[in-house]
Amino acid sequence: MQDGTPSLAVARDGASVGSGAPHGAALVSARGLSKSFGLLPVLRGIDLDVGRGEVVAVLGPNGTGKSTLLRILAGVMRPGGGALRVLGSELFPGRPGPPSGVGYLGHEPLVYRDLTPRENLDFFASFLPGDRTARVERALSRARLEHAANRKTHLLSRGTLQRLAIARATLGDPELLLLDEPFTGLDPSASAHLEELVAEARRAGRSVLLVSHDLESVPRIATRVVLLHRGRVARDVCPAPDPQALAAAWCEATGETPDVGDRA
Repeated sequence: MQDGTPSLAVARDGASVGSGAPHGAALVSARGLSKSFGLLPVLRGIDLDVGRGEVVAVLGPNGTGKSTLLRILAGVMRPGGGALRVLGSELFPGRPGPPSGVGYLGHEPLVYRDLTPRENLDFFASFLPGDRTARVERALSRARLEHAANRKTHLLSRGTLQRLAIARATLGDPELLLLDEPFTGLDPSASAHLEELVAEARRAGRSVLLVSHDLESVPRIATRVVLLHRGRVARDVCPAPDPQALAAAWCEATGETPDVGDRA
């Protein structure tokens, strides 16, 4: 759109579609991303823009490449082809790991199990500018981890460990937050708190791209939904539809009924 206003965008039969955000304003700009594992193609020419302040949910059936796409955007996996710019910089060829200004939550929490949550966050905060102690205490409070701050991480419950992983990913107040199944293991209270964290990031002008199978939560937090099918963008819908319309779009795009157990 010329005025930068996101619009309803629909792609059928594997056609690619942009985000509706001006190309120059995109924090993520992917063109023709592809990835294969051996002879198995997983991503087949993904075009995707994520504009500032957008919350983009990537959905799709099991094995359609959602987590693979997120790993590539985070810089922890190389694509087989295509071009990618994140926060204005070309990722590949380039440095391994997420670039500065990007927070990444994958399937693994990426924390040290023999340290406490406070020690973990203090370690990661040592690589960031500003008041280290204040940053750690703010992260513990924001993730509601004060009660477990000094407990060894290997003793934490699945939900508390997930909150620590989210605290790690958001520790540096990243411009772009990449979240892979962030609601996994969270109770309803913690899930609601995560929704508020995402909303807070959006209000601050940051962008969030998340992979989820939670069709109830996604419409509450996403400004846009991208449906992947067989490694291609099948639907790109803005604004995000309600759960019933989202399930209908899923069925139409993939020919399948959404399964809450679907993973990337």
